[in-house]
Amino acid sequence: MGGVAVAPKAASYYDLNQLAERMRREPGTTVEIRVLTDTSPARGTPRPSPLRAEYLKAFLVATGIDPSRVAATGVVGPAGLSPSGEPLKARVDVVVAEPVPAP
Repeated sequence: MGGVAVAPKAASYYDLNQLAERMRREPGTTVEIRVLTDTSPARGTPRPSPLRAEYLKAFLVATGIDPSRVAATGVVGPAGLSPSGEPLKARVDVVVAEPVPAP
């Protein structure tokens, strides 16, 4: 990966394993992983958010989750504004979509 660190921090592995466990218990559940990276000059070179997103997806797939159940996107650019108007920092959003029960 070009010598750039994209692996999550140790505490994040716990969260990823919890997510994988939930997805194994609920086979119809899908997730979307969105990595947003700040491009602020004060922060220097932006981190490779598409690589980080794919790494997180690969982690879940390595635990046995079907790749079709995980969407991963990385966005480099403004991460948006908080409700108070402050710029948001780089972050990872995980959106869990539960299956719709049959009528």
